Amino acid sequence: FGQTWTGATNTDWNTPTNWNTGVVPISSGVVIIPNVTNKPTISVTGAVCASLIINNTENNTNTLTIASPGTLVVGGVITMTGPTGGTRNTTIAVGDGFLSAASISMSNSGNDDRDCILSLSTGTVTISGSITMSGNTNRNQVTFTGAGTLNIGGTMTGGGLTPSTGTVNYNNGGAQTVGTYTYNNLTLSGSGSKTTTGVTVNGILSMEGTATASAAPTYGSAATLQYNTATARTASVEWPTTFSGTGGVIIKNTGVITLNNAKTTRNGAFAIETGAKANLGTFAHMAKSLILGGTTAASGS
Repeated sequence: FGQTWTGATNTDWNTPTNWNTGVVPISSGVVIIPNVTNKPTISVTGAVCASLIINNTENNTNTLTIASPGTLVVGGVITMTGPTGGTRNTTIAVGDGFLSAASISMSNSGNDDRDCILSLSTGTVTISGSITMSGNTNRNQVTFTGAGTLNIGGTMTGGGLTPSTGTVNYNNGGAQTVGTYTYNNLTLSGSGSKTTTGVTVNGILSMEGTATASAAPTYGSAATLQYNTATARTASVEWPTTFSGTGGVIIKNTGVITLNNAKTTRNGAFAIETGAKANLGTFAHMAKSLILGGTTAASGS
C-alpha cells in the first residue's frame, strides 16, 4: 500500500505522525516523499519499504538523509525526479549510513541547474541492479564526499561521477559492464568478465574473486593495481607490460598470481604481502623496488 511523507511533526522517518497513514513504512510499503518543509532523516537501523519515490515538483531542494547508524532497505526501485523550478536538487544524502535497493532511476530535469544527486560520504550504498541517470553530468550525479563504498550488481549509466576518495565495487556474479567514468578506487569482484573499456582509475584497481577485466583502464599517475583474491589466477590485460602508477602493484590474500609476460613496474613498488604468492614464470621483470611480506613466496625468475 502507498504511504506519503507529510513531515507533520518533525523530520524523523520513524515518527508515525509524519506519515499520511499514521504508520511508519513496512517492507511492503510504496513510499512517496514529496517536497515538504520537514525533510525526512533516517538515523536508526531498520527503515524499510518496497519502493521509494522522491518527488520534487517545487522550486526548492528535497533531500532524504541517512545518517549513522541509520539504514534503509528498499526492496525495489528508487525513483528520483528532478526539480521543476529554481536552482535546486533532489538528493539522497547517505552520509555515514547504509542504503540498499534493487535499482536507482534519476530523471532528466531538462535544466542544468536542477539536479538529482546520490551523495555518499563514508557510508555504504548497495544496489543489486543498475543506476540509471537519464540526464547529463550537470543534471544527474553520484557524488562521493569521503571514503564511502558503492556496490553495484548491474551497471551505471548517464550523468556523472564525482569520485573523491570513494570506492565503486562492481560485484555481479557474472558478466558486467563498468560505467565509463573516472574512478578513485575501482573494485572488480564476484565473477565473470567486466567490460572496462573507457574506464579511468586514479586510485586502486582491485581484482577480487574470479572477476576479469576486458581491457586495461587508463591509470592515473598515482594509481595502484592490486590482486586481492583467494583464487589462483593469471594476470591479464589489467596489468600492462609497463605499469607506471606510483602506487605500484600489490599482491595480497592467498591466491597465487601468475604473471603472463615480462612486467616493468616503473614508478612504484612490486609488493607481495604476507601470505601472498606470485609465480614470476621465466620472464625477466623490472621494478623500482620489491617488497616482500614475512611469509611471502615468489617463484620463478
